Order: sequence, then C-alpha cells, then structure tokens
Amino acid sequence: MTISVIAAILLLASSWLFITWYLGSPPRADPKALDVAAQLDLLKLVFATVAGVGALVALVTAYRRQRLDEIASERAERVQAHSKEVADANIHDATERRVTELYSHAVEQMGHEKAMVRLGGLYALERLAQQNPEHRQVVTEVICAYLRMPYAPLSEDAVACPGASALDSDALQERQVRRAAQEILAKHLRKAPPGSRLQEGAPGPSEGWPAYWPGVTLNLRTAVLLEVDFSECNFTECEFSGARFVGQARFSGAVFRRTASFTHVEFEGGAAFDGVEFFGHLFSHDAKYGGVADFRGSEFHRQFQLAREEFTGQVWFADSIFHADARFVNPAHPRSHPRFHAGIDLSGARVLNTSEVVMLPPGWVTEEDGAGRAIVSEGGDQFRGAGGNYRPPYPRQGQRPDPRWAG
Repeated sequence: MTISVIAAILLLASSWLFITWYLGSPPRADPKALDVAAQLDLLKLVFATVAGVGALVALVTAYRRQRLDEIASERAERVQAHSKEVADANIHDATERRVTELYSHAVEQMGHEKAMVRLGGLYALERLAQQNPEHRQVVTEVICAYLRMPYAPLSEDAVACPGASALDSDALQERQVRRAAQEILAKHLRKAPPGSRLQEGAPGPSEGWPAYWPGVTLNLRTAVLLEVDFSECNFTECEFSGARFVGQARFSGAVFRRTASFTHVEFEGGAAFDGVEFFGHLFSHDAKYGGVADFRGSEFHRQFQLAREEFTGQVWFADSIFHADARFVNPAHPRSHPRFHAGIDLSGARVLNTSEVVMLPPGWVTEEDGAGRAIVSEGGDQFRGAGGNYRPPYPRQGQRPDPRWAG
C-alpha cells in the first residue's frame, strides 16, 4: 500500500473521530435483536467490504510491482544500449587504428628503394580501399601523387634490350611499378570487366562490378604515363593537364561525366579516344599529338573547341556527334588554329543542334539533313587522313559492337 493511500485513510479516520467528539453521540436506543435474515445480510455486507478492501490492496500491490518491473526493464535496456554503443565505439576505434596503421605502412612501402616493396605497398593500398569505401578517394590521391613524381622514362631501345647495369635494371623495375599503379586506377574506374562492350550479351554496367569505385576523381597533372589503358573507364572528374603520355594512350569507350582537362599534354604515340562520351567540357588547348588522334564515334554533349593543338599524325573525327558548338577553327583568331599536318577526317560527323555555331577546317562544310547537320567534304580526300582507320570505332556505352570486332 502506498504512502498516499495510508495518509488518506488516516485523514478520514481522524476527521470522523473529530466530528463525533465535537457533535457528541446521539442517545442510544435499546437495541433490538436481529433476526436471522438481517444477520445474514450484515454478514454479506462485511464480507463484501473485506473483499473490496482486499481487492483494492491487491490491485495497488500489483500496480506497484508492475511499475517496479517496468523501471527495472527500462534500466536494463538503457544499460544494454549503452554497452552496445561503447562496444561499437571500441570496434570503430580499433578498425580506424588498424586502417591507419595499414595505410601508413603501405605509404612507407611506396617510398622504399626496392621495386618489389613499392609494388607491395601499391597492392596493400588497393586492398585497403576495396574493403573501406570511405578511404578510396585518399588511396586514389596517393597513387596519383606517386605517378606525378619526377620520372624519366626509358627509351624504346632500352626497354627492348636492357643493359646489364644496375641503373637500367632499376629503371625497368620502376617502369613496372608505374604501370601497375596505372592498371590499379583503370581497374577501379570501370563499371564492367574490360572489353565487355565488344561482346554481345556481356554483363553491362547496370549489373554492377565489385571492383568499381564510383565518384573518385583523378589528379594526374604533369604525370608521366606509360602505355596507359583507360578504355571503358568512367571518370567523374579528371585532370591530365601537362601530362606526358609515352607510347599508346587508350581512352576508347571511356565516359567523362564532368570536366576533362587535357591542356598542354603531350601524346608521344597514338591517342585513342574513339567511342568516348564527353558529358562535361573538354579542355585540350596547346596539346601535342605525336601519332594518330582517333576520335571516331565520340559524342560531345558540351561545346567542343580546338585551340593551338598540334596534330603530327592523322586526325579522325569520323561518325562523331556534336550536341553543341563544334569549333575546329576560329576565323576571328587565326593564331589559335590547330595544325593538322596529316589531314583530318570528319566524314559522317553530325551536329544535332542546327542553331549552334559550327567552325570547320578548310574543305569541310555542313549540310542540313532534317535531323541536324551532317559534315561532308567538299575538297576531296586530301582533307582526310590517309587510309589505315579500318578498325571500327569502339562502341559507346549502350551501343552494340560492330560485327567486325568479333574477328
């Protein structure tokens, strides 16, 4: 019984005694004997009163017991929740410490004098990023920073016939380390296995590829890249300004979601951008292309403009699609014109928006065809690159591969 109930009973009893004493008792009459029926009724009333009081006491006791049980249960839940939070925090702290230790050790390995140790550091960083998505951007930046380190690539003769000196051996080993770093970046920028677009029925990007790291950005400004293969990669945002591409540079079938900067780059070999889709701006002014520049079948969703590029080899833009401005030259600024030493092929290219500005090199004009404007040659084959572009352009994302790729 609670204290409030006891206090109420005591107050009621005290009030009754005080009123009885103050008013006095009425004169007593001679009691009459109760018959059997009256005694039974009185007995029933007494039993009912006792039962009611007992029920009230039992109800109050049960309520108090239930309330105590609820309080104990709530306390136990709070203690359990707190214990779980502490355990989760300890696990998180332990995981972060382990990740930090692995990261620090891997970075130290990348600075080691032995190439095999540097390779181990690269693959340790890759594994760490694969298992911890929140660290993928940091790992990508570390790998990009390694590729931006000063490096003097070996000549083709030295690669084909390396000397016996330790200097050549170290340079060849460093070449392998840098190529491994490039392959790690390319592997995790693809949404599907490499070469899948060339096969009918191959799994597409929508089915997912566990190695893909979405959203990471690249900063390879001034990097030296060796025979790099970024085909079918998906670039969120990338920076290649001032980079030097040694050997063949492949971006076939790549997708550039945002800005792609290739200003002041140098392609010492061929540059394959066939089947590429540019959703953002492409900045490529002052670039040098030492071999074939292949942009066949590419699609440009923003303004396309060339300025002061130098194309030593053939330039192919056949079957490309331009959704906005297409400015290959600018008559108002002749000093900014690119130089096509071996001609340019624009056959089959199209400009979809008829209201956009189109500035073409000499020998090329546009013709209305109902669904935009087609770019055609008016000066003969001398304005095209010489033969050699027999391989079909790489299929863009979502396109079916050309049957000639099957061979």
